[in-house]
Amino acid sequence: MANKTIAIVGAGASGLLCAITAKRRLHEAGKNAQVIVYERNPRAGKKLLATGNGRCNLTNMEQPLSAYHTDDIGTAAAVLGAFPVEDILQFFEDIGLTCVQNGSLVYPRSMQAASVLDVLRFEAERLGVLFACGQEISAIRPESGVFRLSASSGEVCRANAVIIASGSEASGGSAGGLSLLKSLGHKITPSYPALTPLRCDTTHIKTAAGMRANALLRLEIDGKAVHSEEGEVLFTDYGLSGIAVMQLSGAVSRLYASGKKHDVQIVLDLAPEYDFSQVYALLLRRRDILRGQPLEQLLCGFLNKRVAMAACKAADIGALSIPIETCTDRQLKTLAALLKAWRIPVIGVKGAPSAQVMGGGAALNEFDAHTLASKKTKGVFACGEVLDIYGDCGGYNLTWAWASGFVAGRGAADSV
Repeated sequence: MANKTIAIVGAGASGLLCAITAKRRLHEAGKNAQVIVYERNPRAGKKLLATGNGRCNLTNMEQPLSAYHTDDIGTAAAVLGAFPVEDILQFFEDIGLTCVQNGSLVYPRSMQAASVLDVLRFEAERLGVLFACGQEISAIRPESGVFRLSASSGEVCRANAVIIASGSEASGGSAGGLSLLKSLGHKITPSYPALTPLRCDTTHIKTAAGMRANALLRLEIDGKAVHSEEGEVLFTDYGLSGIAVMQLSGAVSRLYASGKKHDVQIVLDLAPEYDFSQVYALLLRRRDILRGQPLEQLLCGFLNKRVAMAACKAADIGALSIPIETCTDRQLKTLAALLKAWRIPVIGVKGAPSAQVMGGGAALNEFDAHTLASKKTKGVFACGEVLDIYGDCGGYNLTWAWASGFVAGRGAADSV
């Protein structure tokens, strides 16, 4: 009897984990089936090499469901629970990767993403997984109980089960994965940058371009606070960046993708450990201490100098060259209010190439929570970024890749 075949479309993080899991499951069940991975790039794992600035933040020891963004958190919880962090760490240890922790973040001890890719590739090859790189699957057609996979060059193979693990084109994967799932009956939310810098009105922040400051950030849409983050903000020539900013960007990106006009603002609290009265009292005291100095020195030692200069300009309390002692109490109150709530209009998001991960994808509720099998087409599975879910910065997106790859690989192996 001819071998059965599981075809995996995409050799990124989820696709590699999926292939290993499927092959192991097949061996355990004594099934004679092959696993073949199709990848449009010349080699597997291209995006994985860039994760964590090349260091690869594998996962996070803390796993609050609030770190994941999807319309079906129940399915997400079931998938994540099937391959928890302890199992992820054991998996990598078993295939030869030594890991270290930095707080709750987990990295390979080598601090090289290439090490993660190498051990995954070595294990897949040891198990007999086949790779077909440079092959972009353009069509999948169910036919007489099997699937015909085609590339631009023509038919590639026939498979008994297919797993779509191709991510999104903008994040290093292929937009074809979404097209494939759409052709198989799935509802698709168009991709949008989910963790990306924000484009802002730079009128009052140009002076601070290239500088960083710790802040409490609040995202307001049409005057309503929708989310907040605390951390380092990077001022840029186009707007704002930094992890805390990118954590807020998914909601902004979805909003702009809808095409509707909204008033979107980032509100910065540059002194979160002080209340307004304390900031005002500090400014009054500085006015006395720094008599004879120009206004641009008022926040010396309190904020980065260029950020401080930008804040003073934005408060519009006088030229930076005026003597500090000439500032009135009212002007200092105005500056204190701005330091506690500096409103910066948002005009958009940076494009997909700047995004760490993309939102959108195939609706998660159209897949079985325990196998990630399609509820639309029997024999089809999906995992990773091609599904409509993304995580915050800090190892959550790779955690989803590992967990969803595990569940889909196991589910596909059990189905053939």
